[in-house]
Amino acid sequence: MKKFSFIIPVYNCDSYLISCIEKIQEIGLEQFEVILVNDGSSDNSEIICEKMSKEYETVNYVSQNNQGVSSARNHGLSRATGDYVIFLDADDTIEPKKLGQLLKILDTDDT
Repeated sequence: MKKFSFIIPVYNCDSYLISCIEKIQEIGLEQFEVILVNDGSSDNSEIICEKMSKEYETVNYVSQNNQGVSSARNHGLSRATGDYVIFLDADDTIEPKKLGQLLKILDTDDT
C-alpha cells in the first residue's frame, strides 16, 4: 500500500483547521501522514497544530516565520515521506469517495 503525505500550510485558520485534520483521519487510509506547516500565524492556529500533533500520531507539526504559502508547502514537501503528496489548504475538505477512486487508479497503474 502506498503512503500519502497531506501537506497543509497554516496561516490564521484556527476556525477550519480541526475539521480539515479530522476529515483526513476519517478517510481510513492505512498509511498516511499529515504535515502542518505553521507560517507565522497570529491566531490560535499554533495551539491547535500542537494539540492535533499530540492527539494523532499521523500529524506532524513544524513552524516557520511568515514566508508565504509557497514556502510553507515547500517546507512540508522537504519533510514528506509518502509515495504521493496531496496539498490541502486548511479550509479544504477531501472527499473519501474521490480519494478512493484515485487509489483504484494508482493500484491499477502500479508497476
